[in-house]
Amino acid sequence: MSVINRVLKDLDRNRALSGTPSGVRAVASQRVGSVWVWIILAILLLGSAAAFLLKRYPVPAAAPTPPAQPLTAVTPPAPTPAPPAEATPAEAEPPEGMVMPMPSALAVAPAPMPEKSAAQKPAAKPAPAAQVAEPHAGTGRPKIIKEPSLATPPEIASAAFHDAKRLIEQGRLREAQDKLNLVLSQQPGHLLARQTLIALLIDQGEVLRAELLIREGAALHPGEIWFAKAAGQLMVRQGNYAGAAAALKEGLSHGGADAEYWAFLAGVYNKLGRMEEAAQAYRQAVRMKPDNGTWWVGLAVALERQGHRADAHTAYQQAYRVRLAPELKDFVSQKLAELGG
Repeated sequence: MSVINRVLKDLDRNRALSGTPSGVRAVASQRVGSVWVWIILAILLLGSAAAFLLKRYPVPAAAPTPPAQPLTAVTPPAPTPAPPAEATPAEAEPPEGMVMPMPSALAVAPAPMPEKSAAQKPAAKPAPAAQVAEPHAGTGRPKIIKEPSLATPPEIASAAFHDAKRLIEQGRLREAQDKLNLVLSQQPGHLLARQTLIALLIDQGEVLRAELLIREGAALHPGEIWFAKAAGQLMVRQGNYAGAAAALKEGLSHGGADAEYWAFLAGVYNKLGRMEEAAQAYRQAVRMKPDNGTWWVGLAVALERQGHRADAHTAYQQAYRVRLAPELKDFVSQKLAELGG
């Protein structure tokens, strides 16, 4: 209140100096004084309120603006290389249990593996899996998603053929036939699959299906002597030795006949009673494999039936020197005794 009193005194002094009448000065001083009192009180109240509010609710300082970062190019991560495609396993020779069964005198071994034709050449490695870039959640960087490539017909055929071999080893021949049919549907030129399926069909007596596959195979693989041997074998199963001899003789024009082929033809000639041709075929067989005693016995029998006793005796001697089954060895010993006297 000292400030207010000082202001009022200053006002009274100013009016006294100006010569205002005392009565008037008192009234005026009271009015003016009350006005100034209210003005000063209002200013003080406003100041106090402002100070109270600033203390209670301080004005937050403006956050400093971070310095601008230089823009840098974002390099996406290098795509993960796709795993190398598994190499298609090389096709193996058919196991021994898959050879077409024949009577013991006419049994033949599977044909040697021919040079692979264009249809049999290994398929090119499949293209690597396609890679699709998508934004990675939370980082904005591209994420590589691998999409597997579809298998090609050669790949399907190769997998089915190996499944068929496994099924044959397990004795599940019907399922193996289904797999082999799948192979040929995807790759008709698959030689081993066709040969194996023909052998199974002949063994199970499915003649018509086997004949069809043999004709198709001969057309797809011209010059492949195996199909002539298979056709001859099928005819032998049917008792058609004349047809078998004709098919086998025609197959000789392709070239590449092995010892088993000649022995098979010799056995067919023997069944037909054509001993001269049988002896010629047996000579070709033992020339290629001189350690096969059974073929030497066949040659000796064919020569003996033609009346060539000395040549037959020599052939029996050669048969006795090589490995023979016990029953054949007894037979050869008997013949040597008969012809040696």
